[in-house]
Amino acid sequence: MRPINRSLLCFLVALATLAGCSRNGSLVAENPSAAGAPAATPGDSASGVIYSSSPGNNSVDYYLKGTGPHNPVAGSLAGNLSTPQGIGVDQQRNVYVANAEGQNVLVYANGSTSPTGTLEDPDKFPIDVAVGSDGTVYVANGSGPMFGSGNVVVYPRGASEPTQTLNNKHFLHVAGVALDKGGNLFVSYNAALGSGAGGVVEFKAPAFTHTVNMRITLENAAGVGFDRAGHLLVIDQNIPSLNVYNVGRRTPVATLPLPGASWFFAFNQDSSRLYVADYALGEIDVFRYRPTALKQTNKITNGITASNTNFGVADTPVQRL
Repeated sequence: MRPINRSLLCFLVALATLAGCSRNGSLVAENPSAAGAPAATPGDSASGVIYSSSPGNNSVDYYLKGTGPHNPVAGSLAGNLSTPQGIGVDQQRNVYVANAEGQNVLVYANGSTSPTGTLEDPDKFPIDVAVGSDGTVYVANGSGPMFGSGNVVVYPRGASEPTQTLNNKHFLHVAGVALDKGGNLFVSYNAALGSGAGGVVEFKAPAFTHTVNMRITLENAAGVGFDRAGHLLVIDQNIPSLNVYNVGRRTPVATLPLPGASWFFAFNQDSSRLYVADYALGEIDVFRYRPTALKQTNKITNGITASNTNFGVADTPVQRL
């Protein structure tokens, strides 16, 4: 495993805090699994697995559901992980890890802990992944070459190189990517390093050439997604909160407070459980979800520290919209 590029990590933290790399740069390298204990594989649990990425520790750990409170680490994904970010899961439970410094997306077949494929993303900064029901993969690049404006690259099913690049005049830093049940692509972004510059753009399926600005204003946009009822959700890191919108409306249905600053979130299959990667507190916050209320039911802390900057989180089986 390559040592982490500290300047890249500082850039990542700067995007998260809009205040530069405030930590001292020391990274905690730890093996969260018990010494000598055999690791469970993701396929060991019929009830599902929770994944957590740590760019500060160059690792992706996973937890078996139903083992809380706090959930011991069940194992880790292998491979040349280098500043891993967002995590996507498809309907077959294949896992896609945005491997930022590796300039690629590592693909893990259902039940595998070693990469079974790679999507190349040269000279980019892959930060998040969404997978369509047809197997098309959408990768959000936080920034472009030489820290230029971010974009989204598209990989048809089975392709290892992108065949389409989606840009928008509002993009400076792309934060997250998600699909609605109609296959339309929603991208959260920040137009500048400053408050009030965050928003969401929709790329209309199937060609993605027509775009719609959602006219949402956020202090510092992060991950984006949908609940099963079709609400658009976006994390605002500065508040910190999870904002819930009816698609096409500027004013949120609810602004749900979060315990600490977070970037990505994931739902269980029916959107009743919400998992939020809380990098400020170094934990995964688990909530019972309603569009107007969150009730925290657990937090996962094993193998996670705030200094490791846990960003990505994913749940299997994957949410069904």
